[in-house]
Amino acid sequence: MTRLIGILILALALFSCGDEAHFQQVKDISPKGWKISDTARFSFEIKNPGKYEPVITLRTTVNYPYSNIYLFVDMLTPQGMHMLDTIEYKLAQKNGAWIGKETGSYVENNLGFPIEITKKGKYSIAIVHGMYDEPLEEVSAIGFELR
Repeated sequence: MTRLIGILILALALFSCGDEAHFQQVKDISPKGWKISDTARFSFEIKNPGKYEPVITLRTTVNYPYSNIYLFVDMLTPQGMHMLDTIEYKLAQKNGAWIGKETGSYVENNLGFPIEITKKGKYSIAIVHGMYDEPLEEVSAIGFELR
């Protein structure tokens, strides 16, 4: 029940942003942990090329054992080109204080960056974690939004 309430809060936070999102989706992570083989996949279509802001939302518990997380992000373009990037996502300050928004036993972090998409068509994003733990525990959800 607590997990369901947490997911609803995350969804409301994503949908209540001031900027209208072109695409939004949240994927739950198994309570048994996020395996490296558990790729979070998001697909969307661009009808109007231009400047967009992709936002990755990561939801952890307050018991997440690290101050950061590495993510491998692979974007597949309509032309079949892969654009692979490794992102280090800072989750806590040096003093241990969470950077994201803490709600009860969860912490939500949003990472956004501007990009320009120049071609129409269907795109997909695949995200896996790059941490040594297998499975990585205390991660409850990952989301992708395109504004």
